Amino acid sequence: MNAVQTFWAPELPADQIRGGWLDARFHFMGWALSASLLHQHFPALVLHTDQTGKHILADLLELPYSEVHLTQEGLGDLYSKEWWVLRKISSYAQPDAPFLHVDGDAFLWNGLPDTLSGKPVIAQNDQSGFPCYEIAIKQFTEAGIPLPHFFNGQAGPYKAVNMGITGGTNHTFFKAYVEEVKSFFNQYLSNPIPGMAHYGYLNTLIEEAFFRHYADYCQQPVTELIPVRQDGGYGALANCMDESFGLTHLIGTNKKDIYYCKQVEFQLKKRFPKTFQKVVRLIEKSWNKTTAFTFPDNPIFIESNLMIRQTDPEVTVDNKNWRSLETRYRKAGKNELSAIIRFEYEKHALFRDLLSKSEELRQRQEESYAALNQNLRLSPDTILTVNERIPVMHFSYPGKTGTYYLATVYDFGFGYHHIAHRPLDDLAIFIIASSKDPITIAALTKLLTDKTQKSVAPDQREKLLRKLDLKIKELLFLGLLEFPIEPETLPARHKAKEAAGV
Repeated sequence: MNAVQTFWAPELPADQIRGGWLDARFHFMGWALSASLLHQHFPALVLHTDQTGKHILADLLELPYSEVHLTQEGLGDLYSKEWWVLRKISSYAQPDAPFLHVDGDAFLWNGLPDTLSGKPVIAQNDQSGFPCYEIAIKQFTEAGIPLPHFFNGQAGPYKAVNMGITGGTNHTFFKAYVEEVKSFFNQYLSNPIPGMAHYGYLNTLIEEAFFRHYADYCQQPVTELIPVRQDGGYGALANCMDESFGLTHLIGTNKKDIYYCKQVEFQLKKRFPKTFQKVVRLIEKSWNKTTAFTFPDNPIFIESNLMIRQTDPEVTVDNKNWRSLETRYRKAGKNELSAIIRFEYEKHALFRDLLSKSEELRQRQEESYAALNQNLRLSPDTILTVNERIPVMHFSYPGKTGTYYLATVYDFGFGYHHIAHRPLDDLAIFIIASSKDPITIAALTKLLTDKTQKSVAPDQREKLLRKLDLKIKELLFLGLLEFPIEPETLPARHKAKEAAGV
């Protein structure tokens, strides 16, 4: 079974080809990591692309493709950019032998499991019943476009699978599916749909629900790589520190999350350092500060203005009037509005302070990642402590109970200025609070086990400990934890606590 990928791009400088990612650097790091992993586990890796894609992926980055086919050249004239999914689907009809198509934002860490390699049709995971399909079908209905015959008049909820990976031994089934989609497109979609403004869900419907219903129509079973149902945001599959599913897939807006993007960078540099350097050289050669994202472009008071418009639609908070408006709402007893304005300003002030230390923070981040790279396989004797130099914000969100804790994620590579917040859950806060003094993972594990003895069922303890291991790695990656000292230098008071079983 060969691996297959599809890439096409506009004729732009490389630093402007973002592909839905936060910036072009992470876009091409994603492609490099995905392709390099596939090369390790499949006899051949085939790329379907256009001239631009060949130039960047094959010629400049020298990604390990066995074959490069220019099957995407000219397809932009046939399928407008609104129907981008038709270009990807067209590649499913190309193989004449068993294949596995893998998206460029999907990372198959250990190849395809042996239990799936002989299956006729494979997909990533089930996502039947997602509301996006009914929304898309309503769009079609309002435009007078019927569903294809293979839906057999079925009403929702509709079946669907995610196609981050798909393929199998029954390549003739995929050829037939592509022909069905082309026929539907030529009959109903080849001309602009009057009044249609949003095509995103329509593309999702065609690739994922059309595929699943056509498989049922053909009585063709679909085997899923991941048997566990995912939530609509796919956060559980976006974490490159978690290989429990055998696959990481940065779907949708996860590609714009700096936390996940930095994980992709970390994994590429760790596993394929020479390829990482090729991406670096590509970005260094094409990077243009006039087209790069910079932090000050982001509005400061997004949440504040959303809340204020509900009561004062003519008022807009900005950097000049925020203080007077915050005081006005506080004196008027509108504490929620006052709190959100003050929080967003303080968050912005923190970000500006980080920008003033960008070079220092960048070097510190590199050192932290290097240490994590050497200690990624944690042991019970591994010692952790809180890194108090990295700020954690806490905030009581208006209208909600409880305190929210936010880690600061940043990236200052290549002149980019990316700063964001990432929420910390209860387990993360527990680990941080327990690591004020240096602590071994063994002691931390015992603390957690004792704390959850009554609330966690025995059959769930192993799952909890796996979650603890992953959460520790995430906090190390965020820089909130660090490896401070060797075991023999552990403070005497802490050794005494460990000897006592604490």
